[in-house]
Amino acid sequence: MFDAAAAVGAAIRAVQTFTRPPGEPFTKGIALAQTAPTGKLRPIDPRDLDGAALTLCENGSGLIAPIPREVWDFAVSGYRVVPRWLAARAGLDATAPDFIPQLRDLVGRVGELIDLNLHADSLLIQTLDDPLSRDSLGFASADAASETAAPEDE
Repeated sequence: MFDAAAAVGAAIRAVQTFTRPPGEPFTKGIALAQTAPTGKLRPIDPRDLDGAALTLCENGSGLIAPIPREVWDFAVSGYRVVPRWLAARAGLDATAPDFIPQLRDLVGRVGELIDLNLHADSLLIQTLDDPLSRDSLGFASADAASETAAPEDE
């Protein structure tokens, strides 16, 4: 159980710190440019996701889909990550060659983090259902340990 939890924690850290790219299941067919953006990124609001699609530019170009709702709504400390990332780039050239790949990378990372967090939650529930005890670890009981402890100096 400990090894599984450590592996999930390491995977979460790797995705969050950009040590590795998001896994293919979280990027394949996700956040694709259905129409090419032609212009600057418009101001983005968290309410702007229409179903699973987002229009990047004021002129209606740059339709990106699908963006899963759970990825769009994913928040850290109350801030929705994807809308906040886009809002911080309002006014930038959406036709820049790295813009769509960076957006797809972010959407993939958030999707994978959601999956990893669910796995971590599952592991936590398992540990609560079957916690380690002093006996299972081969340690003396808490009562026996306190009886054998040296008396405190006064």
